[in-house]
Amino acid sequence: MLILPARAIIYQFRITKSEFMFQPELLRACQTWLSEQAKTPTITTLLLNMNFLDIALIIALNFLIVLFVVFIFSQMVLLFGFWGAIYVPTGKGTVKKILSLAKVKPGERAVDLGSGDGRLVIALAQAGAEAHGYEINPLLVFLARRNIRKAGLSGKAFIYWKSFWKEDFSKFDVVVVFGIAHIMKRLEEKLKKEIKADARVVSNGFPLPTWPQSERDSCVYLYQNRTKRDIHT
Repeated sequence: MLILPARAIIYQFRITKSEFMFQPELLRACQTWLSEQAKTPTITTLLLNMNFLDIALIIALNFLIVLFVVFIFSQMVLLFGFWGAIYVPTGKGTVKKILSLAKVKPGERAVDLGSGDGRLVIALAQAGAEAHGYEINPLLVFLARRNIRKAGLSGKAFIYWKSFWKEDFSKFDVVVVFGIAHIMKRLEEKLKKEIKADARVVSNGFPLPTWPQSERDSCVYLYQNRTKRDIHT
């Protein structure tokens, strides 16, 4: 039992084995070290001394860590595998700017392209619109639908787990998007082909490349009041 601490002391103080054996102070030091090691609790001892709530808390924390890792991984897969934009929540101030520029009227139909946790869909519904959102991240779809239920808007706000690229925008009065630079040209072409003559498009962060802006508030851009003929010219 004294082999390991004895060797450590012999090495540290550069003394011989015979010198060590005849020094009671060093022997007592080894005995003290061993007694301290014996008092150190092992993982098994710690687990046996824990109550149910402590163990449940540890399991819950580990689950949250795993969930966070899965969420980040799914974001990266969606970004590079499906050419989508990584999720960045829209701030409350920006939501207000979007609603101000969109000028949503009761009874209109609005859509958020890449709806994330549903905050814009909820805001559009609260402004009086029938609000729809398209999202390809299943975790965010689940979160958005839960948030809609909590807001009491289940009959006015809807989230679809699918890409918006195959959807027809002609049924919407307001289109909102917080995209990413490399999709904006393609999105502009799709909007020009499909939206109503009096529809409004609000883009957060990234402008449409060639479509003239009707209004702008910081990095939020409004496109409106264009007939299809005007948009193409």
